[in-house]
Amino acid sequence: MSLFRRLKGLLGGTAAPSAAAPPSPQDRPTPGAAAEEKLLAPLLAALAHGGGAVAGLQAASTLLEVHREALRDLAATDPARAVTVLRRYLAEAPAHAPLLWILAQVYQESREIAAAMEIYQRLSQSESERAAACACVAALYEHHLGDSEQAVRCYQQAWLADMSREDCFAAALRLQEDRDENRAPPLLVLRLEQAPEGIALLHPIGRGGSGTVFLGQDQSLGRQVAVKFLHPHLRRDARAMETFLAEARLAASFNHPRILPIYDIDPAKGALVMAYLAHGSLADRLRAQVPIAPEAAWRCCAQVAEALSELHLRGVIHRDVKPANILFSAPGEAVLSDFGIAHFDEAAQVVGTRLYAPPELALHGRVDDDARRDNYALGLLLAEMLSGEAPPLHLELRAQWLAAAGTKVPEALAGLIAGLLQRLCAPDVSQRLRHTPALAQVLRQPLQAELTSALSGLS
Repeated sequence: MSLFRRLKGLLGGTAAPSAAAPPSPQDRPTPGAAAEEKLLAPLLAALAHGGGAVAGLQAASTLLEVHREALRDLAATDPARAVTVLRRYLAEAPAHAPLLWILAQVYQESREIAAAMEIYQRLSQSESERAAACACVAALYEHHLGDSEQAVRCYQQAWLADMSREDCFAAALRLQEDRDENRAPPLLVLRLEQAPEGIALLHPIGRGGSGTVFLGQDQSLGRQVAVKFLHPHLRRDARAMETFLAEARLAASFNHPRILPIYDIDPAKGALVMAYLAHGSLADRLRAQVPIAPEAAWRCCAQVAEALSELHLRGVIHRDVKPANILFSAPGEAVLSDFGIAHFDEAAQVVGTRLYAPPELALHGRVDDDARRDNYALGLLLAEMLSGEAPPLHLELRAQWLAAAGTKVPEALAGLIAGLLQRLCAPDVSQRLRHTPALAQVLRQPLQAELTSALSGLS
């Protein structure tokens, strides 16, 4: 018996014949039926397992994993049949998003644009589906209806629903540039409600585990700023937002030349307005995998240590010291950013900091939350700058990498650098340097072998 007829029996209350019954000639698969089989088999299994049509449909979300290839075949061979089947199921569960997506794509494959548009717009009413649905509506306007103005608006809506969708931002930018006969500069200035008051967003400049950063223009003061928006799933998390606001306010309370200034906080939009530093990050410099001169690496570490010292004196731990969070206000002038902010998303913390986390995270699944955590990462930064290579995750390889980094300097300085790396990155946390202000005071002095004795006196 065909899959379609067996599904009809399950959904309509008619008993399906035994699976052992021999197929009649009219039940032998056709090319369209084979595609249908691939598309609908997971749904049949869920329905046959019990719980009724609605429960079966809710259990059939695995359709999303298999429907794309099957839809191409099914829509090409018998799209009307596909629509009939899907609408029958949706009569039982009209809000089932996976099946709505399938039906919309069948319509789109069949060039029934109005019907596809209606379903995508319906999906866009759901917060969880909004970004993807708006992107699909935009694509229909662009490629099928030729309405670039509406396409730009829908791409912007998709981007605003999920600011990690840089594809939608880029599409809106491209269309707006194509429509501009005067060929305006290639920046799409978005004057949108989602931007903090008085700020025009220009374009995305970075993305991390907790949010996306955009270049913005402060309309009142006429200066460029960096605007960080939390990812949507974090803005919807009350606990994450509470932590974000508390730590953002703490960050804004610092006034130090080595700490990135925060100008404003917009709790309703999950946004931070920060100073924009146009000289890139340490990550940009290290991306070339070229070692940095020992004197420059020493100076950079000294500047980061000054910032950490200010934090530690007030009982604040950065928790995410890494090259991407070391920015430059001018060539050779390092500024520490993102302290106390990136770590509030626990999942992002593990992903974002594991490479620069001390070994106890891998060994015991936890890290002592004190100054030694930041100082360990500072030692890894120094080794990475000297070697031009990122720290290995494997602890044995990391020990070898640290030892080798101490040899990347003139012989007269090798003892000083090796000793500093040993103190900052000791495998035993009790042997690591804890007192950051004293460390910063040593690092402020010009790089010279005579500092070895001063280093030995630190605790």
